[in-house]
Amino acid sequence: MAEVVGLDGCPDGWIAAVVADGRLAGFEFHQSARDALDAHPDAPVLAFDIPIGLAADGRRRADTAARGLLRGRASSVFNAPPRLVLDIASAAVGLKSRAEAYAEANEATRRVSGRGLSSQSFALALKIADVDRVAEDARVYEAHPEVTFAELAGSRLLPRKKTWDGLMQRRALLSAQGLAIPDVVGEVSGKAAADDIVDAVACAWTAARIAAGTARSLPYPPELIDGRAVAIWY
Repeated sequence: MAEVVGLDGCPDGWIAAVVADGRLAGFEFHQSARDALDAHPDAPVLAFDIPIGLAADGRRRADTAARGLLRGRASSVFNAPPRLVLDIASAAVGLKSRAEAYAEANEATRRVSGRGLSSQSFALALKIADVDRVAEDARVYEAHPEVTFAELAGSRLLPRKKTWDGLMQRRALLSAQGLAIPDVVGEVSGKAAADDIVDAVACAWTAARIAAGTARSLPYPPELIDGRAVAIWY
């Protein structure tokens, strides 16, 4: 099988886990989603841990379905922002303080959806916009590491990923799938937290399933939003 790529956001860009022939081939850092796609022109799937395809009011069946699956961990699924938040966040870069931009986006979200915008969702807005610019590429898919780990763990509820036990159990689940994360990962260790690296590998596992035609989606079939099939794949 050709190589596939899983990507998780980090402060300065994206951590990419590359899987080739069912094994973890290594890690990379990319400043943008476009850089990641350009670095892997032959990869059939690149799976990003980010909402792809936003509704006008921010409500997506994918997020609702993921929360239903992740009982006890539903808070790991943030509300996707309304599409207009991407425009506000992008326009605010270099022009407004983060607090001012967040206040504007929060008010706009209340107007269109009747609910506020979490600070986490706003922080994701620029990452979402980055992937949105390449989302028309048929190789780009949305993944969610906690949905992937729920599939791998079965009915067992894992400890939170920020804990030692939670991180090690997720690492063991990936290792059982042939994706053993080495103790030393090189320069990417200075770019992201340990759980970001593990999450990137989880996305790569999902990418391999998509490429093999064995992945499932939340919802099934995917929801159509502005003509785009929107789903979380795992």
